[in-house]
Amino acid sequence: NPLYCGSESIETLVSGFAKTGIDTGRLRAKIFGGGKVIKGFGEHLDIGRENVRIAKEILNGYGIPIVREFTHPDYGIKVVFYSATGKAFVKQLQDE
Repeated sequence: NPLYCGSESIETLVSGFAKTGIDTGRLRAKIFGGGKVIKGFGEHLDIGRENVRIAKEILNGYGIPIVREFTHPDYGIKVVFYSATGKAFVKQLQDE
């Protein structure tokens, strides 16, 4: 699934919005995740931190401001997003 990758997902969403006539200048972003939930890789392979960096870079390239950010926890999270209101809630997942 090509939309599994965040960079392609953001680009697909923004271009899809533009094609349907949505003013992409009014878009705002909320980013969540980027945690280091898999221990033992050391600081050289911090996939979560790199994902957040790339997301910010792409959003900045589109001129989309980040209005909320919850990133880099040391635990798993579940994000619940209500598209009708734009509200998002974060819940910490229990260690297994």
